[in-house]
Amino acid sequence: MCSSIFGPINTVFGYLLKFCCTISGGYYILALFFFTLIMQILLFPLGIKQQKASIKMAKVKPKEMLIREKYSGRTDRVTQQKMNMEIQELYRNEGTSMFGGCLPLLLQLPIIIILWSVIQQPLTYTSKGNVDVTAQYNTAAMILDGAIASIDDSGLLNTDEPKTDETSEAVSGEISQTGTPADVSAEQRDKLKQIRDSYVGLIKSFGGSDDCVNSSGRYKTDFISADNANYKENSRAEFSLVQFIIYNYRYQIIREIEDAGVSREIIEKNMPESLDFSDEVKESLPNFTYLGGSETLLDTPKNKGFSLLLLIPLVIFLTSVLSFVVNQKLSPMASTNPNGAGGGFLLKWGLPLFSTYLAWATFPAAVGMYWIYRTVLQIGQTYLLSKMYPVPVVTEAELEEYKKQMKAKKKKTITIEVDEDDTSYDHLAVKKQPGENSGSVNSETDSSSGYDMLKADNTDVKSKVDWAPLKEDDDKKKD
Repeated sequence: MCSSIFGPINTVFGYLLKFCCTISGGYYILALFFFTLIMQILLFPLGIKQQKASIKMAKVKPKEMLIREKYSGRTDRVTQQKMNMEIQELYRNEGTSMFGGCLPLLLQLPIIIILWSVIQQPLTYTSKGNVDVTAQYNTAAMILDGAIASIDDSGLLNTDEPKTDETSEAVSGEISQTGTPADVSAEQRDKLKQIRDSYVGLIKSFGGSDDCVNSSGRYKTDFISADNANYKENSRAEFSLVQFIIYNYRYQIIREIEDAGVSREIIEKNMPESLDFSDEVKESLPNFTYLGGSETLLDTPKNKGFSLLLLIPLVIFLTSVLSFVVNQKLSPMASTNPNGAGGGFLLKWGLPLFSTYLAWATFPAAVGMYWIYRTVLQIGQTYLLSKMYPVPVVTEAELEEYKKQMKAKKKKTITIEVDEDDTSYDHLAVKKQPGENSGSVNSETDSSSGYDMLKADNTDVKSKVDWAPLKEDDDKKKD
């Protein structure tokens, strides 16, 4: 289901990355930079929206702080609900939202996930022209099958009396004229079995299954087809296939089984020179190398040990911390939030450390390079937006003015205009204003309740209803 949902999105991102590979001259490290730059430009309008929303929130923040100060020390649920309602009403009246401008931040993780999915399909999305991916799976699988056949034909796994180090002085792996093992150690046989099992596992990851094996135990020619595309279930299959091509695994396989004791004659019989990827396919792939070393951007730094790839997670950590510092300095919210300048340990150190770990242990180096490019460009965008839309400066005088406005806020009153001939308000009680005498000739005073009875011919403009219960009729009292 996920593939059906993200399939069209992956296609768009994939062809964008292929375009970047074209304009970068086939250098993958440059293609990732152009890809990041284009994505940053496309998301720039959302960055502007986020900056404007942050400025609005910065202007509203002092009022919110005053509301919170008014309810400070009161933690009961009713008071907290009332405070939250006032804050929500404040943001609504100011035309902003507490979560305004979050969309650009929320989009970053999906973009990285989609990019990761695209990077795992280099033949589909980064090769020149339209490469038949299924045909390349078949080629890789037949190379592996030839290596398996070479091991089986050597007979090194079939000896019943393995050599022990104490009883034999023969050379391990020596092959007789008939192609059968002269003397094989248990250690050598176990090693060959492990090699063979690893080749079988790799074939299955490329789409091979037990149904693809004939009666002699060999994989059928062209066993990977549209009807048997098991490789599509393995998200990293194409990624492994491209590594198979660019690292020339065919040569490494030949050397590995030859070092294990299989004769060159048997290998050449099962793995002829024609059984290899075409030069056209090899040249269609971009240059994945990193800083001119033997590592590529398809490798995960963790799997390469102490290498130049370790620079990628290190730079990710440094740029992430720098991005946090710049955002704290230039963010509109930092100028109005006294706690914002210091930040928290989690944001300043926790997230950069977590990003560094992912770049080291989980993602290929290509995703790490995108992470670095995006962070650096984001720092530049933050600086640019701070110049385009300066941070509002809230002075102490403005804060005092906000406090006065809060204190001067009065209860809402309702004014009722009464016609001379309208007697429907004769029994309406009107609360007297502080310091106001009930000397009106057009009103009756209930001294016990402190309320004036409003008369229909009352022309007093001060007759405003603050709280107005209906006075009970005398007849009802008698009852």
